[in-house]
Amino acid sequence: MKLRGIITLVWFVSLCPSFLIAQDCGHYIAEDKTIEGTHILRCHPLTMVIRGNYSYSFELMTDNKGVVAKVFSKGGVDFNLGDEIIFMDNNYIRKTYRFI
Repeated sequence: MKLRGIITLVWFVSLCPSFLIAQDCGHYIAEDKTIEGTHILRCHPLTMVIRGNYSYSFELMTDNKGVVAKVFSKGGVDFNLGDEIIFMDNNYIRKTYRFI
């Protein structure tokens, strides 16, 4: 009986490293530095929306003012002051953000 428990434990421990592997997101980061206690992070533009013949890319940045997204349109409409972008999560909860 003890042998069965030991075998089960060894099997479980051998699987643990596969659970602990994280995704390497370093290639998305364009700038990562701290200036006077403020962490500044900027990513390369990521294409997040592709629909037919147009796409939208986002460049995310963070500084002492918070998180800002620069949005790029390729083949789509131009953005205007006051336009909105809406994100929806898996629970269909919508968050609206205005272009400033």
